[in-house]
Amino acid sequence: MVDGRLIVRGVLRGLLLIVSLQATVMAAETDLTTLEGQPLHEQLVRTAMAFDVFNQRCRGVSASTQESQVNRLFVEKYRMTLNNFVREMMPMDARQLESEIQARINQRIFELGGCQKARADGMEARFKADFRTLMEKARQSPWYPIPSR
Repeated sequence: MVDGRLIVRGVLRGLLLIVSLQATVMAAETDLTTLEGQPLHEQLVRTAMAFDVFNQRCRGVSASTQESQVNRLFVEKYRMTLNNFVREMMPMDARQLESEIQARINQRIFELGGCQKARADGMEARFKADFRTLMEKARQSPWYPIPSR
């Protein structure tokens, strides 16, 4: 016999996955200079994770440099780690989010024809520019995370 709570939990996780992927796609179409508050910080986390995935896949860099920079900013400014921010403000597991982003970035690199073509398409340059813009905006942001729990 299947527990109803397990079914509900599975459906909710599926919906969160869809919402997360839609938010990532929408953010790619959004002018980053207009983001503020929590959406700004959520996009910063997604961009850092995506940039690190690209660097791991195409540059052989195993360190999560951008995630570390975001983590340092969040700890210094909000006394909250990146993982805690994801769990409390984006209600999902950081590993799950990273896995979803990794699948999306790897698929995009494949569609472009590999790492060299992805670079030629400007993928790395866009990640770098977007990350710098979002980090600067987050550093200057007066917003403060207040978990809804």
